Amino acid sequence: MDPLRGMTPPKLDEKVVHPLTEDEIKALVKACRGTGFRDHRDEAIIRLMLETGMRAGECVALQVGDVDWIQGKVTVVRGKGGRGRVIAFGPHTSKAGLAYMRKARAGHKLARTSQQLWLGENSRLLGYSGLWQMMNVRAEQAGIGKLHP
Repeated sequence: MDPLRGMTPPKLDEKVVHPLTEDEIKALVKACRGTGFRDHRDEAIIRLMLETGMRAGECVALQVGDVDWIQGKVTVVRGKGGRGRVIAFGPHTSKAGLAYMRKARAGHKLARTSQQLWLGENSRLLGYSGLWQMMNVRAEQAGIGKLHP
């Protein structure tokens, strides 16, 4: 007989993630200012995630056709719990996304062969760990410290 049978497992503490302040958000976006590939990509990602509240996994899973930068809409095909949804975003995010698509992504080696929206450097795609790394580099540049995407 199992002595633990019928017992409920203990509740675990949930990690509290504090939201960024308005000044921290401004500093994080400002840390992406520049004209390079990473600058355009990182600003578009950060603005999209901040404005829509999408999860890191949802963000890296986006395909080119999932985002309408002109209309300001992103379609998360498979979100938490397998649910999809359409989320609107504003003109600053649209502008950053269009800059990424036209100035950065268009010249990437994988632009014609991959439908994944976010591309990495050196002929790579941007994955989950790359997103975490990028966010923490930008957070350090902004003087925020570690960040939980």
